[in-house]
Amino acid sequence: ATNYKITSRKFPSLVYTFKENIATIQGFYNQKAIETEQIQLWWVMNWPEGQKRIEVLPKKPNLPSKLWKAIAFGSFVDLQEFTQKNLISNVKQMNEDTWKYSISFGSISEWLLAFKSYMDAVLILYENREQEINTYRDHIYELCTKYKFSAVMGYDEDRRIALVINRDSTLFEKDIEAEGKNFDIAAIKRLKDEVRPNNW
Repeated sequence: ATNYKITSRKFPSLVYTFKENIATIQGFYNQKAIETEQIQLWWVMNWPEGQKRIEVLPKKPNLPSKLWKAIAFGSFVDLQEFTQKNLISNVKQMNEDTWKYSISFGSISEWLLAFKSYMDAVLILYENREQEINTYRDHIYELCTKYKFSAVMGYDEDRRIALVINRDSTLFEKDIEAEGKNFDIAAIKRLKDEVRPNNW
């Protein structure tokens, strides 16, 4: 029996049986977060089997095992690992523990491309997160129309770190702390830049 299904996306999604998804999650209130946590618990308890399932997928991104494991376990993932240049580099250095990344994204276009690659991998393991991740991508894009790009990138990182820390949440929810940390000063600075005459 296959453990995956073909989707309308580029890659298939893994399928979990009812028996595999039966873990009871205590202390969570967010239903979407509970679904994700159940799958995550399966991965934590069954990594060797899960790794084999990933290996036999007919189509998948060519990621190092370490990166698949980080995604499966719900760890924070640096989106720089998903830039085209670094994906190629990862293939070349598949067995090395240290990877070199450029420091930051230069534009929202670069971020969107990397996020798309990240999303492709996440949705293979967590198809239940498709709407959440699409909504988050759109939210980040919208924030870029209001705030400086560097502030939005800071927010993105803080928001995804907060998701790892508070697993009874999803990217659907606002993160007031991350917004306050990244946008209050940024908004003022942006406003100053907009009203400043060109010859300043």
